[in-house]
Amino acid sequence: MNNRINFSNFFNIANIFSLLAVLVSIAFLFFKGLNYGVDFKGGTLLEIRTENKNIQIQDLRSS
Repeated sequence: MNNRINFSNFFNIANIFSLLAVLVSIAFLFFKGLNYGVDFKGGTLLEIRTENKNIQIQDLRSS
């Protein structure tokens, strides 16, 4: 039974995969930017569900 795995054969493939993953993540960061969300922007996030689908935002703010 041969339980030997030659990991040095996978060295170049692993390096290419890692480099591609880093480049893709940098591209996403550059083109899409960071989405901080409510936790870092401050403020309040409200989710309101109504039966009336035609409600105006002014009506919600005035109530």
